[in-house]
Amino acid sequence: MKTKHQIIPCLALLALAIQPLTCPAQGVTPYTADGNTVLLEHFEGYTTAAGEGGVVSSIGGPAGLNGAVIFPPNSWLRFDSTPWSGSEGTVEAWIYVTNYPVNLVQMQWFNSDTPPSSGYVFGFVVTAQGNLTAGSWPGGHVDGNSAVPLNTWTHVAVTWNSSGSSLYLNDVLDAFTSSALYAAESNPNYIYVGPWSGGNSVQMDELRISSIRRTDFNLLPPAPPTITNFTSNKTVSSGGSVTLAVGVSGTPPFTYQWFCNGTPMDGATNATLAITNFCPANAGSYTVTVGNALGSATSQSAKLASMDINMFAGIVVNGPVGSNYVIEATSDLAGNWTTLTNVVLPTQPYIYIDYCSRTNRQQFYRAAPVE
Repeated sequence: MKTKHQIIPCLALLALAIQPLTCPAQGVTPYTADGNTVLLEHFEGYTTAAGEGGVVSSIGGPAGLNGAVIFPPNSWLRFDSTPWSGSEGTVEAWIYVTNYPVNLVQMQWFNSDTPPSSGYVFGFVVTAQGNLTAGSWPGGHVDGNSAVPLNTWTHVAVTWNSSGSSLYLNDVLDAFTSSALYAAESNPNYIYVGPWSGGNSVQMDELRISSIRRTDFNLLPPAPPTITNFTSNKTVSSGGSVTLAVGVSGTPPFTYQWFCNGTPMDGATNATLAITNFCPANAGSYTVTVGNALGSATSQSAKLASMDINMFAGIVVNGPVGSNYVIEATSDLAGNWTTLTNVVLPTQPYIYIDYCSRTNRQQFYRAAPVE
């Protein structure tokens, strides 16, 4: 049974205490153990480590986490863990680095009370150039492309299975190789954490080692949806197409429901809404409501209008203002005249537009005064 050992608070590091620590913009939440957790250390003033080298001290951690540890050069903690197959796994932690290089995690076959230097079956480090790298025995190696930021808390992770190995910085994929790590585990298995063989100091929090390849590191706490962007007003030609889209932040999965003029649209339950063969009946005010387990958010409205370029017949009547005229039309000049309107001329000239003429193959017009 593992025993919790108290970590001595870092009282002597006054220079470090006044150095500003840049934490994540939003508070993170501690991990919880599940059936795939090999090791989980919150470093909240105590540790389940079975051995220690150097002076490992407690210190404040990232926003949302209660504590962390600082490893000076040549210090380390040793954990006696239950082995797993080693063919699949994840090693992750929050780290605060002030200089390169830094040793992070090493797995060994044997128990040593001095900084381990050989026989390792897994190693995870920050190189002198600042990038992450991980290697294992009997095979597998992956090198990062980006430097770990200095003087800020950063989440780092390495994951692997038979399909390959990946490195992550703040939940963003930094490197991938089809070369799969494979840590040949023993029973028991010893995990060493910290800069055991020189290197630079490192602060660490939320160390989690898992027997599966994790893809979601839950860096932000659960949050209801927030609309981040939405389609602006649009004008669409008849017969054309338009796509409305919404951007959202928060904790997935999300549900979507689109509305037209306040009425839910059947089947419109995706992050985008495509309208084809646009017609005047599609014109209106569109919104979308996005939901998750914690709440919902509704977008502002996007107004869709139709626009077409057409030619219409126009009749110009010149007559005394205030006089009465009848405007008639026929398609064949056979005497079958249809009255379109009766009008009292408001101006001279007066222009009458026949908005029904767009579909007429031919049309004749006349305007006659009415006594």
